[in-house]
Amino acid sequence: MNISMVRRWARAHWPPLLATLFLLLSVADFTSSALSLTGGQLVYALDDAYIHMSIARNLVEAGVWGVTPYGFASASSSPLWTALIALSYIPFGANEITPFALNLVFAIALNFALHHVLTRHGVSAVLSLVVQLAVIILVPVYTLILGGMEHVLQILVNVLFIGYAAQMVSESAPAPLRSRQWFVLLLLGALVGSARYEGLFLVLIFCVWLALRWRVIHAILLGAVSIAPTALFGLYALAQGWSFLPTSLLVKSDAGYLSSAGPGALLTYFIADTYQIFANQHVFSLMVLTVLAAFLLRYARERTVWDAPSLMGLSFVVIAFVNVRLVSWPFPGTYARYEAYLVPLGLLAIAVLLSAYLPRRLSPRDVPAYMVALLLVAFLFNDIYERYRFLTFDNPAVTGSLNIYQQQYQMAGFLREHYPSAVVAANDIGAINYFTAIDNVDLWGLGTIEVARARADNQYNTRRIYEINAERGTQIALVYEAWFYEFGGLPSEWRFAGAWVVANNVILGDERVSFFAVDPNEFDDLRAALDDYAAHLPEGVLYLSPDDLRDDDNDDDLRE
Repeated sequence: MNISMVRRWARAHWPPLLATLFLLLSVADFTSSALSLTGGQLVYALDDAYIHMSIARNLVEAGVWGVTPYGFASASSSPLWTALIALSYIPFGANEITPFALNLVFAIALNFALHHVLTRHGVSAVLSLVVQLAVIILVPVYTLILGGMEHVLQILVNVLFIGYAAQMVSESAPAPLRSRQWFVLLLLGALVGSARYEGLFLVLIFCVWLALRWRVIHAILLGAVSIAPTALFGLYALAQGWSFLPTSLLVKSDAGYLSSAGPGALLTYFIADTYQIFANQHVFSLMVLTVLAAFLLRYARERTVWDAPSLMGLSFVVIAFVNVRLVSWPFPGTYARYEAYLVPLGLLAIAVLLSAYLPRRLSPRDVPAYMVALLLVAFLFNDIYERYRFLTFDNPAVTGSLNIYQQQYQMAGFLREHYPSAVVAANDIGAINYFTAIDNVDLWGLGTIEVARARADNQYNTRRIYEINAERGTQIALVYEAWFYEFGGLPSEWRFAGAWVVANNVILGDERVSFFAVDPNEFDDLRAALDDYAAHLPEGVLYLSPDDLRDDDNDDDLRE
């Protein structure tokens, strides 16, 4: 490639190049803020990131898809993300930088993907740059990078899929099944489903559009290829004695209930409490987009619902509703990550709609269209800005990185020093498994199928907790006591040995993690180990011994 070719390429791609420069500066500033709080240690703002890393490491080093090397565990709802981390571990070995590096690469690729899709749909270079900068700022992308999870990858493949799918459905004649276009769409469909399981809803939407256009074979093929990776993995999980769906879906969502519910129950589920979606800021986004599209369509009567811009807008409305109802609403979370991909899809759809439907030349007749469009877009940006303001100025990602360093990272350090190969019960299982070689009983059910089944069958209680750990020979437990009150509490046979309390918690499931001797013979050793490790605890973590929390020897006082 000579210099003239590079110049031509740069002139054609100046929007994503400028957006990438802005992205790198933002990531550098955001990450340096986090590193300054953790003593220079890269710590992801979500413990779940270390679950992916644990599975990837065990897959490469032990040939086991599991949170520990001792057995299979279907604990990842993003098999593609976990597999990509594992692939990088083959040449470089297990390391902590890989999720950050992959996310940064995918974030850069997202800028170019947005520009590619937008220009394919006739959007100007200037508006393309505006959209890319808006995505970086309003998601915000740099918070997802520091989270160490799969959401940047999810956004990337969803943007490409909706851009290609809308264009192919809009074409008057179906693309030949052997065409390059069709192959790309099938590949994107498979990536969308395996990046995150809820991506299959987006694929389903376009399968419906294809079927309504009497392209039934295309619809069936797209659906079959898209679901194939997750279906094959589900069948493999069943062969290993696990459930078809990952435990992360069964435990954290209503997927288990919905998979067995009848038509009446499903209808009731979608109708009941639907008003609650108005508590989610992205409902405003889909309302605005719907009204905007409907109003602007008046100025382009020759357009139909099967035009690519209309399909992108309508598809966004549907997927936003499905996501808010099934995914985001039960677990919006401090990090607001489950609905993060809706922001880029909404901005993409709005840009394409504006470019396609707004008149090119301003005339008195067209002034109302521009005024309403500006007002609605301003309303939309104001809505999303509240999300941006919280995620950026309140810094849950940066403070979350500090929280994980103060709690889960220290838990891993404690176990590595004092219980490097013990059988340990816990409810946050990422960092403690990645940084150690423990055998882990997951009391929340992601990594332990017995717990997941007991929860699914409403049989999880104090007695079952005791039995599972007795069978596994658990020695100690590191848990959030409050999480288990709904199940009747932890077994009375477990002896409380101490607790760590984190100040200024924004991301942790509980500011207090308690240590128990599950095996009574471990109590004295556990007390001594906690006393010894207290000197290593960072600022902002308070160590409480049993003597600090009670005036007598009655353990029951600690459970009140």
